[in-house]
Amino acid sequence: KQKTAYEIRLSLVGSEMCIRDRFYTVTNPKIGTVRAWHGHKKEKKLIKVLSGNFLIGVIKIDDWENPNKTLKPEMIEMNVNSDLLSIPEGYANGAMNLEENSKIMYFSSASLEDSLNDDYRFDSKYWDPWTSNGGELFE
Repeated sequence: KQKTAYEIRLSLVGSEMCIRDRFYTVTNPKIGTVRAWHGHKKEKKLIKVLSGNFLIGVIKIDDWENPNKTLKPEMIEMNVNSDLLSIPEGYANGAMNLEENSKIMYFSSASLEDSLNDDYRFDSKYWDPWTSNGGELFE
């Protein structure tokens, strides 16, 4: 059975996925900056908010070449007190900061080379939960 996106406790990280030496941070200085949609068939990710507040969207992709536009993303609000968020393989994700100068960290189960070979991007408004939640700048 395919997992859905869910928050996990820090103590479960080791058993949930193998984190390689790749991680990166993103800082959004302007409220309402949207960075979406980015998906992988094989790669898993963990997300941790380092400062501020984010709205995270996750969506199970049904067709990587032509996904159904009527799919509804699962939306999760996260802040520095939130547990890690697990994004399973087969999902696309996006994030929008709800406070100025918010910072988020992504951990990946794939090397950069493997990730680039499993990289699918969709327009940030392909599914648009952002505009109704204050999205202003779409990247």
